[in-house]
Amino acid sequence: MMPDEWKWEKLPSEICRPEFESPCDFFEIERRSDFSLWACGTSYDPPPRDDEEEDGKSRVPGQRIEGETLEFKELSECAVTCYNSLRLDKERQSSCGEPNQVTEKWRCAALERVLRDDEPVHAIDWVLNLRHELIFPRATDADTDVSHKRRREGIEWERMRSRNQDGLDHLSLSLVVNESEYEVNVGCTTGGPQKWLPGFVEYAGAVPSAEERRLIRQSLSFALGGELILVSTSWFNDDGWLIKTRHVSQTFTKVIGAVSGGTAPMTNIAGSGSWLDGNLFDEEKIRQLTQKLIDADELLCVDELKRFYFLARRTVMDVGPAVYGSSFEYIRDRIEHDLPTTLIEKKAYRETVRPALEAAVKGLVDDEFLCPGATVEDLLSKLSYFHKISLTAQSRVLMEHLGLEFGDVEKAALSERNHPAHGRTYQDEHYDTLMRHVRAFQSLINRVILAVTEGADTYIDYSTDGFPERSLEEPLGGPKGDGKPAVFAES
Repeated sequence: MMPDEWKWEKLPSEICRPEFESPCDFFEIERRSDFSLWACGTSYDPPPRDDEEEDGKSRVPGQRIEGETLEFKELSECAVTCYNSLRLDKERQSSCGEPNQVTEKWRCAALERVLRDDEPVHAIDWVLNLRHELIFPRATDADTDVSHKRRREGIEWERMRSRNQDGLDHLSLSLVVNESEYEVNVGCTTGGPQKWLPGFVEYAGAVPSAEERRLIRQSLSFALGGELILVSTSWFNDDGWLIKTRHVSQTFTKVIGAVSGGTAPMTNIAGSGSWLDGNLFDEEKIRQLTQKLIDADELLCVDELKRFYFLARRTVMDVGPAVYGSSFEYIRDRIEHDLPTTLIEKKAYRETVRPALEAAVKGLVDDEFLCPGATVEDLLSKLSYFHKISLTAQSRVLMEHLGLEFGDVEKAALSERNHPAHGRTYQDEHYDTLMRHVRAFQSLINRVILAVTEGADTYIDYSTDGFPERSLEEPLGGPKGDGKPAVFAES
């Protein structure tokens, strides 16, 4: 069973009645253009106002009430639950003899609708930012029946239409998570908000848990080169009937940042030639890389890694090196427990070297040498870091541990992170060079991830014009491919 349309607007029925105490009899459920979910209710003849709730606390217009779960019932008696709801607006109005009007608006982190109490055997995650510069190797013919119902004056009409849909290209991957094997189909949808690049991740034969599905999506994001953003999930029973849906609020900044960031896979995932030339996907390459990332979850914690990595991908260029630096340090901290972090053995430094250094500082430094406001204790506090390896040196040690050459382009990219972290601003003529340093940093992190996971033997060098494919052991080439980094022009 393959999806043939985008479920973006397939929210619960527009008219719901609340199961909680509210002056509004009916609510509309909607997803707004900023990707947020809302339950909005208006009553034109509400009961008399009672500002005191059962807990004795007054609720006033605009008050935020965190952590509430709202229960609704559709006219069809389906259960609808809004999770982690915030009441952002509650107001009453009256003018010119009009009856009092009360409006409530609840912004929801997630919205769940249960249609049937059946066991799910099939599920689809509906996502944004599934790019398709490459050609999917599999095509699907989907046959869908759509039912439209209308009720008027107690009479119900139902109209059915059947539609065949060709050209649903997709990937078909067999992935193992927690010793369970799942058949996963990934592809673009043919309807919906096309500018946000909608797609689906489908699980056939068995339904992974929420944590397993998240790990699969995150690993696919790395493998395909772009962050997949979940907006809803559909569950189906053995007969193919929809039994439950869950919709998730997202932020406009996250979605537009991910989409505008473009596609940048870590390694060449084309079947032949370059991925830049619009060739076929190599299904086995993607399956292998995705599986390796899944297998490395205990070491790398892919959820946290994705948070750092794709935040850097969608952030503004001015702070890109600093955010990529956080990604690199996160990876290094996860795997460097066996690597040296100090120049002197800790016990020897603490018991022998540091006391001698403290005595020397106290003997050499007179008050007349200190700047205004400084104390000898301030100098002594610096000794806490005296024996530690610098961050750049730790990065070099990590690369050597992984068998990766550490060249001048890598050094320049790591050094660049300090500038935005310490408030440096860039001039217009700097941005071309800054962009090259950001690309170099991204390629450096890609090399490390691929080496740690053993996901591929080559990486794409985004620091070099034309984005060539290089062996993992080969260092970054810089703009001209000669191993020299981009240099800022003097302003």
